[in-house]
Amino acid sequence: MVSRDDRLNKLRCLEEIDLSDIIDYPQVDEGIKNLVRALRGLGLITMGSCEGHLCETHNPFPWVTAFGIAGYAQPEIRKKMLRIIRAYNKRSRVKWLIEGNALRPLIEASSNEQLRILRGSANSLARFLFDNYIRIGCQLQYS
Repeated sequence: MVSRDDRLNKLRCLEEIDLSDIIDYPQVDEGIKNLVRALRGLGLITMGSCEGHLCETHNPFPWVTAFGIAGYAQPEIRKKMLRIIRAYNKRSRVKWLIEGNALRPLIEASSNEQLRILRGSANSLARFLFDNYIRIGCQLQYS
């Protein structure tokens, strides 16, 4: 049997990270799917996500929640994620932050065009995580 670590070490692209065990309803939104993949590729357990929507019942920005990034029970994971996000923010126009258990952009969208930019930034962050961490075998370990 091939272990999860062996599967991750053989990944050639972000889209190969398996999401079939996610039982969210509804399924993971397309605009956030790659960021969910990337966080799971780092070894994080994701708990929820949304690509963001311009309506009163949703947040006007994409977000993903992941166990451990708030730092209460897993301070080392939070420290590592903060370093990773700082590295990404140095090269990106759209800045990201960790708010509680959620990873989200610093700004909110007020138009469809801004929401499209934020979703694109989620994809850019996912590619950054894959290229700079996942591809070389970096894993965040729960204690």
